[in-house]
Amino acid sequence: MYFETGSGKVDTTPMTLGVVGMNLTVRANGSNTGVICIGNSESAAADGYILGKGEKTPPIYVDEAHKVHIVGSVKGQGFSWIATR
Repeated sequence: MYFETGSGKVDTTPMTLGVVGMNLTVRANGSNTGVICIGNSESAAADGYILGKGEKTPPIYVDEAHKVHIVGSVKGQGFSWIATR
């Protein structure tokens, strides 16, 4: 087993996270002024799992990276992630 890490910024339009991993955790940056939402489709992201500043998801088990969508309530909100295989 190995792991990968990364970070990025979200827009107000949903985008795929693009992470290749089986066990994914996403954390919203502590300096964010808005929230980040995560869903399993572009339409579900806006009403998905909400992360306030500094909050993280429970492990998300995915088989393909395009299945994780992320969106911010404010453009430029930061996040980081870790994924294991």
